[in-house]
Amino acid sequence: MRITLFFFAFLTIRVIATVDDATRQIVQEALMEALQRMDLATEPSVSEGSIVDSQVANEDSKKLQFNAEVLELASQILVEKYGVGILEQANEVLQELNGGSSSEESDK
Repeated sequence: MRITLFFFAFLTIRVIATVDDATRQIVQEALMEALQRMDLATEPSVSEGSIVDSQVANEDSKKLQFNAEVLELASQILVEKYGVGILEQANEVLQELNGGSSSEESDK
């Protein structure tokens, strides 16, 4: 989880702007807050032993699920603080952080 935090911090330094710096900072702070909340959440969503071995997710799936949970939580934080109007700009910031590609494109 800490590696993801450093990854986001590293990428934010390299972003070339299409949105203003204030919005970029707001989105970055929401991502950091979401990561901190995820670090504090230690309770697994499914109890140990209740998953059949053949249904255990591989490492790539676990990373993608973690990223999705962080983005979901960051979106909730942004909407709570700034309303739904910020989501379009937040999406632009995330695309910049992702190098301009969607998650489907990066999987190929």
